[in-house]
Amino acid sequence: VPRAELTEIDDLVWVSAPTAADLLTRRADRAPLAGVVDLWERGRLATRALAVARHGQAVKRGRWDGSDASRPLTGDGVAQAEALVPVLAAFGVSEVVTSPWSRCLQTVAPYVEASGAALRQEVVLSQDAYRDDPSGAREVASALVADGAGAVAVCTHRPVLPTVLAALAASGRRWTSGELPAENPWLRPGEAVVAHLDRSARAVAFEIHRPPSGEPDDPLSR
Repeated sequence: VPRAELTEIDDLVWVSAPTAADLLTRRADRAPLAGVVDLWERGRLATRALAVARHGQAVKRGRWDGSDASRPLTGDGVAQAEALVPVLAAFGVSEVVTSPWSRCLQTVAPYVEASGAALRQEVVLSQDAYRDDPSGAREVASALVADGAGAVAVCTHRPVLPTVLAALAASGRRWTSGELPAENPWLRPGEAVVAHLDRSARAVAFEIHRPPSGEPDDPLSR
């Protein structure tokens, strides 16, 4: 926020909604507050989070002698994985669903270790399984959107992201149209999008969390 725009703010304090209404001196300022209170009382603000993360920066294929499934994270990728810990913790993620490939497992490992979240590996979220039959990833993503059992994080690969993000987009409201990434590379390594789903499994908002500063040398690396 530009410094000039902060000069009208004298102080910040948390108060109850009724107290806030009493403190507001302009009638026009009371209407938005009343709208929020109404949404809260109708349960429209009770949401759960579904986070979708792309794995952190991985060692390039040309520099790895093992299988693609075993290709690990680089130092930058490890830093990106660690940066996801406070992001997922902020939304109370209690289950992590991931591709079983090493770079995805390494990306979610710091959060699982720090939080004790349940870890579920889904082969259909791996690149090879997705290439052979994308319907498995589509079914998992759609089920996670529909499931109201708490906050969940998903970690997968760039080629799989369009299908997973499509499941999020299908759950969106009119006002969320266009908020999700719509072109390759969808998400950068270590980046995550968080969908806020209401009780009817509709997304009322999306937000994107960037990885640590320092661009990877190949943002399209899978």
